[in-house]
Amino acid sequence: MAIVDSTTWPSIFFWMTMMSAIAINLANGIYQGCVYGLAARFPMKYTNSVTMGMNVSGTIAAILMIISIALSPKENVEALIFFSSAVVLLFVCLIGQFYVNKNEFYRFFATPSMINANLNLIKSINACPSCFEKGHSETSNNNCPHLGRALERSVSYNGKSSPEKQPLIESKMQQYLQVLRSIWMLLLNIFLIYVVSLSLFPTVHARIIPKDNIISSAYFSPVFCFLSFNLFATVGNLIAQYIQWPGPRHLIIFSLIRLLFIPFFLYCNYYPGDGLHRSLNIIFDHDWMFIIGSITMAISSGYLSSLCMMYAPKCVPPHLATISGQMAALTILLGILIGMNISLVYPHLFY
Repeated sequence: MAIVDSTTWPSIFFWMTMMSAIAINLANGIYQGCVYGLAARFPMKYTNSVTMGMNVSGTIAAILMIISIALSPKENVEALIFFSSAVVLLFVCLIGQFYVNKNEFYRFFATPSMINANLNLIKSINACPSCFEKGHSETSNNNCPHLGRALERSVSYNGKSSPEKQPLIESKMQQYLQVLRSIWMLLLNIFLIYVVSLSLFPTVHARIIPKDNIISSAYFSPVFCFLSFNLFATVGNLIAQYIQWPGPRHLIIFSLIRLLFIPFFLYCNYYPGDGLHRSLNIIFDHDWMFIIGSITMAISSGYLSSLCMMYAPKCVPPHLATISGQMAALTILLGILIGMNISLVYPHLFY
């Protein structure tokens, strides 16, 4: 459609675009929920890889944006290149899925029969589940070096009886309720993280007016808004791969502290546009202040969101890990939805 002249039928073209957007995002929501649910069965670093992939994709898109500005091609050619790249990537993923289904490691964690065998093995050797995932199957619960940490207390299901002593859950509704009771605090963290991030990025960040001439104004927003956020969010994901602190019970402290990013960026050199005039004083008027704040917000967003997604499947019994991952993915989408709509309110409340 990028190379079709639609000037004579704009209304039809508009509704075709809207319908395709609905179909794409419905498919994306289902796909994302399934991927997180599947990744929840694996060791924590694999769940984090899915979260990291979201930010890596944003980084790639931002780089393509900067390249397109530099080359300045025609808009229809630019759109054709972007959509063609997406189709090629989808085919690569499809081929990858075909091969991964034959991978023994994948089948070990993803196949229900293998999951049960895995759990029975852990019970038979009295091993710590986290140590077993890391390859230390000889470590028993009695001398596990991880016990006593916040994560391991959550892995033991918040002090409740062990999974083999818990009654079987019969209905899906009971399973969802048990997962919700176990990880509601983590879901709240996920919601707050994405609400803060998406209420500020990209709507507010993209309307920060450069003042110090660090780079050309044409590149300021693409570099220090789109590329910066996605790149440093990926850095936060990478840090979480090696450092898991704080534990699930104390994440809420840092999620609430991140609310301070909202007034910080609103008091930067932000102009809402659309005929609205700024009435608030500018406190943080230098570009480097905005850049440091943007990097800090991005790293904290990537780091904390990774911890939440890694902890969630480990805070429920193993047979409920998939549901836990799917609920976490749903919370991400809810946080994105609410955050993006909150961003529409800022200009009318403060300007």
